[in-house]
Amino acid sequence: MPYALGLDSSTQSLSAILLDLDSKAAVIDHSVDFDERLGAKYGVENGVLPNDDPQVKQSPPQMWLEALDLLLADLTSQG
Repeated sequence: MPYALGLDSSTQSLSAILLDLDSKAAVIDHSVDFDERLGAKYGVENGVLPNDDPQVKQSPPQMWLEALDLLLADLTSQG
């Protein structure tokens, strides 16, 4: 049975949805919240680094890569 994996990277999380292409049903819908899972390590709040200038919003790219690793590990553990 064919599947498709969709990824969505937003400011605060990385999400995945696995679709069964035959039935068009979502098999898995899962997210990694940056603050919850990686905030302490990267010092982010709402997915971004603190900055004195409220117009500046930056996120550590390494955090995105680690979130992808966590997301794929979570999906693997769910079968």
